[in-house]
Amino acid sequence: MSKPDSDNQLTDVKSTGRNHMVSIAKGIGIVLMVIGHSGYGIVPINWFIYMFHMPLFVILSGYCFKEYYLDHRLLFVKRRIRRLYLPVLICGCVMLLLHNVLYSWGLYQPGTIEGSYYELKDILREFLNVLRFKFVDPMMGVAWFVRDLFVSSLIVIALSRLIAPRKWLWVAIFVAMAMIFHQFKLLSQEFYFTTWLFCALFCVGWILQRYWKPARWWVTALLFVFVAMLSYFAHGALIRVRIEVMIPYLVGAVAGSIMTMNVSAYLARYTTSWLHRGLVYLGDNTLIILMLHLLCFKLVTACIILCQGLSWEHLADYPVLKDHAWCWWIYVLVGLGLPLLVKATWKQLRTSAVKLIRRN
Repeated sequence: MSKPDSDNQLTDVKSTGRNHMVSIAKGIGIVLMVIGHSGYGIVPINWFIYMFHMPLFVILSGYCFKEYYLDHRLLFVKRRIRRLYLPVLICGCVMLLLHNVLYSWGLYQPGTIEGSYYELKDILREFLNVLRFKFVDPMMGVAWFVRDLFVSSLIVIALSRLIAPRKWLWVAIFVAMAMIFHQFKLLSQEFYFTTWLFCALFCVGWILQRYWKPARWWVTALLFVFVAMLSYFAHGALIRVRIEVMIPYLVGAVAGSIMTMNVSAYLARYTTSWLHRGLVYLGDNTLIILMLHLLCFKLVTACIILCQGLSWEHLADYPVLKDHAWCWWIYVLVGLGLPLLVKATWKQLRTSAVKLIRRN
């Protein structure tokens, strides 16, 4: 069995010509995630988005899983550490070092753990929490997703030889584990109930490797209608899904993910279009957008405060400025664009530094 391509961002593939469907689907998912956090005010559309936009990434992770790793599990773990754990660790440490500066600027709500000045003992305590993917900083709030994706990946690879021949059975087992953890409040930091949902969704993606094929437009349209209707009755976010709607929520998550994969396969045909290139680029940079978009939102909030003469205390509003739903599109543009600008600037600085060192 040949060695797979190196992993990329939140899934285990690197964007190449044959994998553009995956990158486009991730691009759609990250746009929907930023919209969901932007204060967009039309509730039914938010229900629709939250039905599948985060499960999509987990299903794509399973879809891109290579059976090569069944015999090379340590390599899979190393790549997960390098692609998921280390970037979040670095980001968490940077945010921890900047905490007192950001606190002095008013980014945190007073009276909360993060809304206070950190002394050395507080920094050491939070550093240990960062090592465990446990964050109190709201700017790192989405790190729960990377934590659960990382931990669930380790669980699946550890059990991969048992899972491989009977994936559907293990989907049911993992969903049952999630319901047990949810019902009996077994909410440890390392094994939150969503961790088991992630394991189930990862296995669903693994199953789709074999069975999914791009469907005709009317099938995708039916999936859209089905997910929209289901989101009305079983709406909720992945991290807050109620146990009584967990099964229909998961059905909607899978249907919405397949719908997005169908749309992405269609868009992948048009390699010269700006939409294709833009979504591929976003999809190949999902992790930095995921980790920085909430912090970038604060820049938009600060600009609105200055323009409208509002109290600076509103800078602590999270994730966006209250009672300003009309600004959602500005938050989306900045939340997507600024992290990409940060990455491009860092890449340019690093390249220039390497060239300068080589000259000397």
